[in-house]
Amino acid sequence: MVENHARYWDGRDLRPLYLAALVHEFPETNLVAAAHDGIRGYIFGFVTPARVAYVHLIATRDDTRGTGLGHRLYYAFSVAARTQDATQLKAITSPDNKGSSAFHQRFGFVVRVVEDYNGPGADRVVFTKELNGCL
Repeated sequence: MVENHARYWDGRDLRPLYLAALVHEFPETNLVAAAHDGIRGYIFGFVTPARVAYVHLIATRDDTRGTGLGHRLYYAFSVAARTQDATQLKAITSPDNKGSSAFHQRFGFVVRVVEDYNGPGADRVVFTKELNGCL
């Protein structure tokens, strides 16, 4: 994934967000969609003690967008999170990430901008969705 990073993030360099500890410590909720031609997408996340299923990263390769893969990854993550008694999904992005906002809104997430979420002047868009139904 790291060697083909640009194919997942449209030129944005998000490699600092790739945390090996997440993969090692939360294998049940870090999922990869792979095929004969390599990794097509992935979702990294975990369930907090407050039973929130937090999605740290979700990405699909440029040639798989629009195929429903992102939705399938989120669904598989939701199923895994429910086995750990999660009751809510949560994800965060920057305000300029319009693609992420549109993606989450299509699946019924509540969207709100939180000022200074990541420090002074670092607003973030926070997505939440109850896990009481299907994604």
